[in-house]
Amino acid sequence: RDAFLAQGETAQDVYRRVQIIWAGSGKPKKSKTIPSIVAAALLTLGAYFAFEPVRIFATADIITRLEPADTQLASGDIVVLDAGSALVDLTETGARERRLLKGAAFFDVEQDDRRFTVQLEEVSATTLGTSFDAVILEDGVSVGVSDGAVLVESGAQSWRVEAGQTLFLRDDNPAQSSQIQTEDVAAWRED
Repeated sequence: RDAFLAQGETAQDVYRRVQIIWAGSGKPKKSKTIPSIVAAALLTLGAYFAFEPVRIFATADIITRLEPADTQLASGDIVVLDAGSALVDLTETGARERRLLKGAAFFDVEQDDRRFTVQLEEVSATTLGTSFDAVILEDGVSVGVSDGAVLVESGAQSWRVEAGQTLFLRDDNPAQSSQIQTEDVAAWRED
């Protein structure tokens, strides 16, 4: 159990959902049903983590399939998700926080005193008001800024990414920053 929960927020979310199912099942009348319930719970957890599409479908609030889609979030901010992307909107916590599960997203953030944060795996990008994209790559993540600035944090390290810059954080490599035309940030929005 502890090893499973140590895998991160997604594992903890799944564990909470299984606990709810378990609690709703009532107490078994015969001891033979306990192994059946445990087996069903383990199969559900196995399927959840074995099949990425199932995991994403179960946790994402917004999913795109074949083409990009614009959405206005409850906070008033605009997000454009690239085709094949998935996003969790954690607005119900009171914070302006999102988690990009897969793909790429462009955020047009309203100026507000509250911080706006996007989680990309183990990396976070935070701003008060700007336009930027966040992309999960096969071997890391990237954050590009078209307007304003974004604070990118990973572990104990942080970088300030200004308009016209893209930061690449790849597995086991030092961070790399490059210059980009601001109109080329999230160029995938234009096919």
